[in-house]
This record gives sequence, C-alpha cells and structure tokens, in this order.
Amino acid sequence: MVAQMLEYAANGLEYWSMDKLRQAAPETAQKYGKSLDEEIRRLKEDEEADIEEFWNIVEDNLRNHRVRLVFVY
Repeated sequence: MVAQMLEYAANGLEYWSMDKLRQAAPETAQKYGKSLDEEIRRLKEDEEADIEEFWNIVEDNLRNHRVRLVFVY
C-alpha cells in the first residue's frame, strides 16, 4: 500500500488537474453521504473557512509540487 501511495503521488502531480480534482472531490464526498464543503471546514477546524481560498491553496501546492501523503489504517 505504501508503494502504491508513493506512485500515486509521484505520477499524480503530472496527471491531476484542478478540474479533475474539483469534480472528483464532491463526487467522492457525496458517495459517502458527506458535504465536501463541510468536510473541508471540519478538517480545517474552521466553520467559516473560505472554500475558494482552500482550492486556491491546493492549486498553488500542486503547481509547486508540494504534496502531503496521509496514511490511515
């Protein structure tokens, strides 16, 4: 599993576009009965978090090849 995550990160930077991420993220959240905006705010521990600012940071991080892998088991 670790090797697969590392491969995703290494190759994902070349293939993930903001359009794809912004489309896939809410679809995945909905699949699990969640609201993406609420989950982003929960993860940021800020009920007033600016969702558009979050996506701008994501885009900047991808552009600069800054990625954090989180392993949960």
